[in-house]
Amino acid sequence: MRAWASVLAVVAGLSAAGPAAAQLPERGAWSLQLSPAENPRVGAWRMASERTNLGVAVGVGVTRSEQEGGDEGTSWSLTVSPPVKRYAPPVGPFPPYLFGSVPLGIQREEFGDDAEGSDCTVGAALAGGLDWFPVRGVSVGGHPGFHVVRNASRSETRFTDLESTSTVLGTFGSGLTLHIYF
Repeated sequence: MRAWASVLAVVAGLSAAGPAAAQLPERGAWSLQLSPAENPRVGAWRMASERTNLGVAVGVGVTRSEQEGGDEGTSWSLTVSPPVKRYAPPVGPFPPYLFGSVPLGIQREEFGDDAEGSDCTVGAALAGGLDWFPVRGVSVGGHPGFHVVRNASRSETRFTDLESTSTVLGTFGSGLTLHIYF
């Protein structure tokens, strides 16, 4: 029973932020995106119209690992995504939106002198989400959705060279994303 009371108190507190805080930034406003989720990203966005936000998001990853036999492996990845958000009319401090994106990515792996591989991906994503504007010029939000990704892989070892392609249809979630408007 206490858990439900806590949830209701949080919802009431968020609703009390009032509709004034929910006003979307004006056309031409820029924002910086920070997404510290599983796949961290940074981005730059611009309000193209009163309800359309266009951006570019970039993610970079580097991993070092040790394989059996003592070989060290290094993997790096780069993802670039031109996303768009189309907001519905705000409902209190929570404007809902549709999200679309075309993520492009490359990944390179090297394991000593014995093996290396690379992946190239291209995809499309569609999601629905909510932003929360606790104060003017700052939003926190997220979106779950569907994506389709086409992947081309190549791997080389001392003994074999393999190439493969695959297409994956799946679900995804953005994690929490912070936008700071200026």
